[in-house]
Order: sequence, then structure tokens, then C-alpha cells
Amino acid sequence: MSEETILKIKNTPILQAFLKEHSEYYKYLYRDNTYVKKLEDLAKEYYQVRVIDKLERFHHKLNLLQVMMNLIE
Repeated sequence: MSEETILKIKNTPILQAFLKEHSEYYKYLYRDNTYVKKLEDLAKEYYQVRVIDKLERFHHKLNLLQVMMNLIE
């Protein structure tokens, strides 16, 4: 694993947390230094911090608010 990859992992808390829970991905990082980008995408998907996940949560909150407003009427 290159120094650049190690620094990327240390400076990205979501990657650190993901690798603590899923240490099997270290073997891919040792084989391919460019895998860190794919791993970052996997971590964002796992922790649901992608933009699409945020939009879905917002949509669910709006639906809940709409249901509550309909109940009040």
C-alpha cells in the first residue's frame, strides 16, 4: 500500500470506520492503490451519506409531514 493511500485513509474518517468494520477490504488496497476511490464509494453507500440517500431521507420526512397534516385536517 502506498503512502498516499495510507494518508487518504487516515484523513478520511468514514474510510477509517468502514475499514474497522470491514477489514477484508485491506487485501484489495494492498493489491491496487486506486481501489481507495471504490472503497470510499462503498463506505458512503454503507453509511448512507451519498446525496441520493440524503434526498431519499428528505423525501420520507416530507411524506411523513404530509400524512401528519392530513391527519390534522
